[in-house]
Amino acid sequence: MIIGLTGGSGTGKSSAARLFEKEGFVIVDFDRISREVTSKGSECLKELEENFGSIIIDADGNLNRKALGEIVFADEEKLALLNRIEHKFILKKSDEIERENEGKNLVFDAPLLFEAGLEKKCDYVVSILAEREKRISRICKRDSLTRESAQKRINSQPSDNFYEEKSDFCVYNNESAQKLEFQICKILRSIKLNEYSQI
Repeated sequence: MIIGLTGGSGTGKSSAARLFEKEGFVIVDFDRISREVTSKGSECLKELEENFGSIIIDADGNLNRKALGEIVFADEEKLALLNRIEHKFILKKSDEIERENEGKNLVFDAPLLFEAGLEKKCDYVVSILAEREKRISRICKRDSLTRESAQKRINSQPSDNFYEEKSDFCVYNNESAQKLEFQICKILRSIKLNEYSQI
């Protein structure tokens, strides 16, 4: 089984992923995969430099994510271009991971699950949502960003309605860690019941 786990910045996807891992799922972290496919000397990084300029490459030849973020989060077309370039490399990597983990239960922890077309590989999709102010606070604390930068990032991402319409389950992570765990466990019980009924 593959469960897609997605949602915007600051909603608490990482916390949700740890809960799935606790229940025996193998977590496939697509943020980490994104860093792998854009590593120094990679084909993806070369293509990004061709399209966005050397300003996105730091002195050591690595991707400067902050510089790239400032470009794409202020321009919808450039963000779409970034996604097109990066996603073809990410999808190739996801195919390899599926083959390596055949027979295991996986969670695709992917902020851009729908944008990359990864939902087509998933049996169920769970989206993590949260109130805007909570998201801003979490992003500022986690990434040491200004409130303005955090707002710009959120504004560049899909609305809650987008996730609600496309997901099998939505988790509203506005309260305690215990409440989040309760919601994840409830979803897993529902999935297990559904799987059992199809046998």
